Amino acid sequence: MNTSIRWLALPVAAIVAGSFCACSEDTFESIPPDISIYESDPSTEMQKLDFGSVPERIPFRKTFFVRNKIEHAMDLTFSLSLLDTSGKPASGNTVTFSPAEGIVKGGEAIPVTATFTPPAAQQYTFKMHVETNARTTSKKKFDIPVAGSGMTPKIVIEIDGDVPEDPVLDFGDVYVYSSLPKEATVRNDGTGTLTISSVSASNTEGAFQILDPPLPTAENPIKIEPKKSVLFTVTFSPVAVQAYKGTFTLNNDDATNRAASIEVLGNGVPTPVNGPPVANVVCPEGGIMLPVPGEVELDGTGSTDKDGDILTYKWSLKENMAPEGSDYCFDCNRGQLTHHKESNKDKPKFFGDLVGDYTVQLIVNDGHNHDSDPPAECVIHGYAAQQLHIELLWDNPVTDVDLHLVNFSDGIVFNPAETGGLFTCPCDCNTNRNRNPDWGLRIPYVAGCTNPNGNACDLECSPTFDQSCKIDPNDPATARNPDCYKGGDRCVLTCEPDAADQFLEDAQDDNPKLDIDDTKGYGPENINIVKPSEGLYRIFVHYFDDYGTGNTGSTVRLYINGKTKPEWKFGPKVLSNGGQLWEVALVQWPADDNDDAIVTAVDAVRDASPVIGATCRLPTDGGTDDAAADAAADSGADAGTPDAEVPDAGTADAGAAD
Repeated sequence: MNTSIRWLALPVAAIVAGSFCACSEDTFESIPPDISIYESDPSTEMQKLDFGSVPERIPFRKTFFVRNKIEHAMDLTFSLSLLDTSGKPASGNTVTFSPAEGIVKGGEAIPVTATFTPPAAQQYTFKMHVETNARTTSKKKFDIPVAGSGMTPKIVIEIDGDVPEDPVLDFGDVYVYSSLPKEATVRNDGTGTLTISSVSASNTEGAFQILDPPLPTAENPIKIEPKKSVLFTVTFSPVAVQAYKGTFTLNNDDATNRAASIEVLGNGVPTPVNGPPVANVVCPEGGIMLPVPGEVELDGTGSTDKDGDILTYKWSLKENMAPEGSDYCFDCNRGQLTHHKESNKDKPKFFGDLVGDYTVQLIVNDGHNHDSDPPAECVIHGYAAQQLHIELLWDNPVTDVDLHLVNFSDGIVFNPAETGGLFTCPCDCNTNRNRNPDWGLRIPYVAGCTNPNGNACDLECSPTFDQSCKIDPNDPATARNPDCYKGGDRCVLTCEPDAADQFLEDAQDDNPKLDIDDTKGYGPENINIVKPSEGLYRIFVHYFDDYGTGNTGSTVRLYINGKTKPEWKFGPKVLSNGGQLWEVALVQWPADDNDDAIVTAVDAVRDASPVIGATCRLPTDGGTDDAAADAAADSGADAGTPDAEVPDAGTADAGAAD
């Protein structure tokens, strides 16, 4: 029996017809190899070999695979060559293959490296011609398109806005163990992406470091697109007193400058010993003249530090270098004065509350535990700028003592008469009830402004008003208007003084003003008149409340015609309990400025309480109002003014702190 046997090297499904040979009664059939060319996925045939954009004259490599698709079959032979677009062999070495030919065993694949080296910045198109011994005609000879373009990156190094031929970063002198940064800009002025593959350093001794960007590696090179740049930050940190010199080389794909270099220079110099700063206060020769109470801006901006350190400031009053009884301090809450919270400023404000000399001092610190030594100092001479200036002090830290100045001039009518003007409105300038009454020449107001109280009572004295302010004094509707209040519960008109009136300044200067009112012990308090009108003035001290502590010793200082030292000093006078009244002195002010004021000490203590409903009537024109005086004398009350209709709310002194 004649039997034919097939010898299959692969599964039946993979067998195709081929050459055969017959041996004896058996038949054997071999299956030729077949070819597959791919880049990464064996199941996907490579349709095109595309190199993309490659720097000019820089070799760029891509790897693909040649595979024998038939297992256990004959070896596959192949050869690769480069053709131009016309099908002729391409000249030059623009694209090369390694290996260009080879043998592939059945079921295996071998890698082939294609190298593209563009000689110029232009587009390139080729064909990779493949010849094999594959079993199918289509795989015996075929072409795969090859494309790529040459580009030209160009590295440019810019330092401080210039592009030197030999870039140098010169750090100059740097203190040992300190650090100084400098920058260099690396720019790509070419047409293709610039790739910096690595940065090498030579002779830098570790003193020079590139902080930014991160140094490039083969896996993560620095790429700079055309017309873009990267900022390189280099630091110099010397560790010895010596000269340093080194080089950083930027290895890149610019064919004209593949090893671009930056030279780095610097000198390590000894670190100086940090010295203390010097404080300086701008202070005129002889000191600063300050009308009190008042404030002045101090200036410490002239303070210096030779090491260039940033300074901090600390202002203070020199110990025991302020007027006796002064309540002022920097950055504190003592008393009720203008205590500025700015002792750490270079230009703080200072407030003078009493006549006398203050010595302020400034200490600056450089941040290295170095204070200026000695402190800078400046003397501030507080003086009484007003013609009549009265100061009150006392020695008990918790009691409340009030200063009063009563107008006792001719033509003034008190109601009831026996009050003597004390606790009346507007004749008694005191506390927060009547701090700034209108005495002497009446204040002129803008046309059309009607005083609801007439001219008989001070416009700022709430005891003569109904505890509400009229938004429009001519409108009968009343309402609480916060803009009416200057302080406490004093009520004022909304109409303004007539700034165009030639007598306005005189009308304001003859009014007393309680500038400082202290309710927390010690004082000071003061009442001042810039230019008093002719008349008689009475100075009182009222022990408002002892808060259960008993005695307090009070002192009054009186200054006439602007002085730096008191012409009169009264006390200390011991008051034993709240409610006592000390009549200190009388001041007769002359009509002629060339005449002297006459001061008469009274020094009388008695018990006194505010009189409910006490009022007074001032002359309407600053002189004697005989008609009003006669009417009040006949009736026993000032019935001709609204003062008689409204109780004197100033009696609240007896029950509330002022």
